[in-house]
Amino acid sequence: MRNSIWMILIISSLCTSLSGQIYLQIEIFNNPKTIKYHRNDMIEFKVKEFPDTWRKERIEEIIPDGNVLLFSDGFEMIENIIKVRRVNPPAKYLGRALMVFAASYAIYGVIADLGFGDDAINATNIGIAGASLGTGFLLERAFGEKYYGIGKTSRLRIVDLRFQVDD
Repeated sequence: MRNSIWMILIISSLCTSLSGQIYLQIEIFNNPKTIKYHRNDMIEFKVKEFPDTWRKERIEEIIPDGNVLLFSDGFEMIENIIKVRRVNPPAKYLGRALMVFAASYAIYGVIADLGFGDDAINATNIGIAGASLGTGFLLERAFGEKYYGIGKTSRLRIVDLRFQVDD
């Protein structure tokens, strides 16, 4: 049993990837926390040439020598990136779920009122549907996405932590 545990530890330490030591980092001004992107992470960004178009790409390779991000269909220099967008999945999904709940609550209320003669369309039910719709919309808009203006509120940097010996 002890030998198998040592064997698993040795094999797992030999299988670690050196590419995890190179990453793209967003440094936010006056904030010690950073956001890191590694190989095979998705990144959404805008570039100087097309400032109105969001690109969503998977990072294939990070090349620290030239400050280049390599994608499956091309490359981009980090100096050309002007804005990065990150999605907050819990806020986005909860906001959408609340809006779907509001729509279904209103539809079932109308069906119950018209089809079965129940008095389902009243101020309470309209308030519940409206409040959940408004809360879901505000939650998705306010907390669903975070934008980082590169050069204004943050900066991009490629960090290379590999140990290299130069001749």
